[in-house]
Amino acid sequence: MREIDGILKKLPLIKRASLLILIAGLLVIPLFTNDFTMTMIIRYMYYGLLTVSFGFLAGELGLFSLMTPVSLTLTGYTIGLCSLNFPSLSSLP
Repeated sequence: MREIDGILKKLPLIKRASLLILIAGLLVIPLFTNDFTMTMIIRYMYYGLLTVSFGFLAGELGLFSLMTPVSLTLTGYTIGLCSLNFPSLSSLP
């Protein structure tokens, strides 16, 4: 917890406020959206994570790894199969 406090103290006030507003917005979104919109938001988050991790590996470290796209592809495929075979689980976050 001290590490998070240290990171937040180093950020300027406007960045701290915008970060807190972003987190609050992400926590409120599921209350006002339907299932389709929530599914699309989750997919965008998956693709964003893939992009950031691939960009970090390729740009900062100079490495080229296909494990990140493979793991995200397998995760998406598994989620798709589970939602087809177990429809009651598809409504879980």
